[in-house]
Amino acid sequence: MNRTPPADVRRTLRREVGFTCPVDSCGSPYLTYHHFAPPWASQPHHDVNGMVALCLQHHKEADGGAFTVDQLRQLKTLTPGLPVRGRFSWQRERLLIIGGSNFFIGSPRILQYETQDLIWFHQSQGGHGTLNMDLFSPGGILVVSMRDNDWVILPTVDDLESPPSANRLIVRSKTHEISVDIEFREVSLDRVCARARDIFESISSLPSETSMSWPEGLARPSREDEVSRSVDRVRDHVRGRLGDGPITTCELNLAIQFPVPLTLTPTKLEIRPGASRYLFSGCLMGSATVVHLQAPAQQDA
Repeated sequence: MNRTPPADVRRTLRREVGFTCPVDSCGSPYLTYHHFAPPWASQPHHDVNGMVALCLQHHKEADGGAFTVDQLRQLKTLTPGLPVRGRFSWQRERLLIIGGSNFFIGSPRILQYETQDLIWFHQSQGGHGTLNMDLFSPGGILVVSMRDNDWVILPTVDDLESPPSANRLIVRSKTHEISVDIEFREVSLDRVCARARDIFESISSLPSETSMSWPEGLARPSREDEVSRSVDRVRDHVRGRLGDGPITTCELNLAIQFPVPLTLTPTKLEIRPGASRYLFSGCLMGSATVVHLQAPAQQDA
């Protein structure tokens, strides 16, 4: 049996403690899963009643016997009602944003509605990129907020998950109609190109000039040629801006209903039917706004 609990067990344990470590108002959202009744060493199991979600430090203390079984059971009932707070410690000069099958370096804005920024990056005086975000429910309630990597989430979401490495944040809320998955990784240029190949192979049309129509009588490049050419463009783009050393990627997976039904993943940007009256623009590679939404002009009566 794998020591990592199944997804449904992890979700239940996180909800029990209000998505934060319950020990002495610790409040850390970076949770692990402690087996105490019985201990994992005595009997491997994933029984929710004999487990509790704790931060990594208090998990280590619990493994060392710092808490009794009764104390651990009591911790499972101390559900706080305050907003959940955390921080991404990832601040990098060499930051590559992946979203909508595009690769962006130095982009000040990822998602903007009219003049309101919804997802944007800020460059510190040291040249480090930090993430900022404001995501709202359809009713205009601010559910997810982030300022320079410090984030605050309403406790009314269905699920919130962030590993002890603090490189990923997952938020799910049916009530607020929001789904967010943000992940930072440090990778090589070769790994970036491998990721680009995965993305380009998974989409039906490539974001490059190789998708144009071809003159009659001239052989069109094969699908593999198109993929390879697009990957080469990514390699040249990233190497030209960031060099050959380690690169930090930030991949975005987002589904929201406000201001329009929108899905943004590493492979696609989709404005759902019914929102076609909104305009959006972006760029293939560069430092422009990735997605700019503009409400339709009001029609004269």
